[in-house]
Amino acid sequence: MIEENSYIKIIWKAAVFLATLLLVLAVTAPDTVHAQSVSITVVAHPETAPKSLTLARLRAIFRGEKQWWPDKTRIELALMKTSTRTGKATAKKIYGMTVNELNRFWVGKVFRGEANAPATLKNEKALLDFVATTPGAIGVVRSSVVDTSVTSVPIDGVTLW
Repeated sequence: MIEENSYIKIIWKAAVFLATLLLVLAVTAPDTVHAQSVSITVVAHPETAPKSLTLARLRAIFRGEKQWWPDKTRIELALMKTSTRTGKATAKKIYGMTVNELNRFWVGKVFRGEANAPATLKNEKALLDFVATTPGAIGVVRSSVVDTSVTSVPIDGVTLW
């Protein structure tokens, strides 16, 4: 009887351990699994959109290192929530980070007073509306949703990636 209870306790502890491990893996698993399958396009306000950008310049803009356009208009970043497929693709393809790293990156930047927080939007229609109506705005959406209210900005000569 004592041996049976010991086995039950061991099995119970193993089950709890495995369940916890699975939960941790589910939460911390690479959050860019679907990022590679999402084609994204950089869009900007029609009046302040650059004709093109290099990837290095784009990354400097999206990291808050460049905060002004050449015409002295303040750059207004628009990002999709990192819980969206587009947000995950942006984190991976533009920032070279996981969504958790990207969230920590922006919390640190804002906390240190190095940059204003980007506008974080929950859907691509809202992001397109923000970019279309905000001079200096630049953002990222799925290539399939780009409309005529914004200007697509080629990165190293490529419009979608």
